[in-house]
Amino acid sequence: MTGWLNLMSLIFGLIAWLVPIVYLLRTEKQADRNRMTSWAISMSSCAISLLLQLFHFYFMVKNEDFGAMIDTNGVVQFAATVLVVGTILLNAVNRTQHRSES
Repeated sequence: MTGWLNLMSLIFGLIAWLVPIVYLLRTEKQADRNRMTSWAISMSSCAISLLLQLFHFYFMVKNEDFGAMIDTNGVVQFAATVLVVGTILLNAVNRTQHRSES
């Protein structure tokens, strides 16, 4: 179970970063609706990824696997920070680049 939670968290984290990157690499002008949709998908994927990590910690508490929680707590905190900051920065760059093109 924990393997699936971690895998899905990773996939949603990658989606959170790949969506704004794909929109940054597009050359044609995008409609405002598409930009807002990409922002919503990216931020939602980031939130789902973090939520899956919370479920993973709940699963470890339920199984009384406190050693694993202590071992992974710092890494998960760092990865979550990188995910949130990276997602916000990519979406901000995407927003400012397309705003300057308009």
